[in-house]
Amino acid sequence: MAASVKKEVKALMGLLVYARSKMEYDEARSTMKDLLGGDEEHPLYRTFLENWDNSQEEWISYLRGNVPHLTNNTNNRIESKWGKIKDVINGTFSIDELVTTLIMLQEYAEDQYIAEYHRVGSRPHGPDEDPELAALAMQISPFAHRLVEEQHGLATSPNTNYNVELLSPGKAIATNNSTGVTHEVNIESLQVYLHGDVPAALSPCDARKDEARLRDCDPSDEDDSSQMDCAQFYQ
Repeated sequence: MAASVKKEVKALMGLLVYARSKMEYDEARSTMKDLLGGDEEHPLYRTFLENWDNSQEEWISYLRGNVPHLTNNTNNRIESKWGKIKDVINGTFSIDELVTTLIMLQEYAEDQYIAEYHRVGSRPHGPDEDPELAALAMQISPFAHRLVEEQHGLATSPNTNYNVELLSPGKAIATNNSTGVTHEVNIESLQVYLHGDVPAALSPCDARKDEARLRDCDPSDEDDSSQMDCAQFYQ
């Protein structure tokens, strides 16, 4: 085979591998046969048909687009990840050697992470860190966590103070000093009608003070989420 023909056939191999459709693949295969003189009995063409053409789904791009690989026809994030693997493995490794090496590197990386995680001072946190919020932070976005953290603080903080203004018998207006949000309180039935703040309730003894502390409660009526009952109160 002439050197020029050999070079062109080699270039066609890339077109066959990265064919984006059956039409592109068939055109590249037909061109390769033409370069070989149109001879279907040519040794190279026969080898191609017997060993490659009959297993297209294993190596042609358009038939295996969802399979991860180490070439450059991936998006940048995936290519960056796989590219780092190519820096630490030998391209001549067999499959079993490759898998063993990757498992070893993964275990080594995990050991490094755990050692750093448990190192003294690696995870500083305030003395008032709430374990429930800390666990939640691992499951939601920072934006969502900020929203939950604000409401959680209003509902559970022992320093949440409300100014109470007594109205007619059995009625009061509670104002959150931090947010300025007001609640209409039914002192006799220990129910709170919320206006955009957290579920809360007052005990009768606290409701008659100039300031009151509220704690969170569970809804008593699923159909009316703004009306709450409280089973436990500050004494």
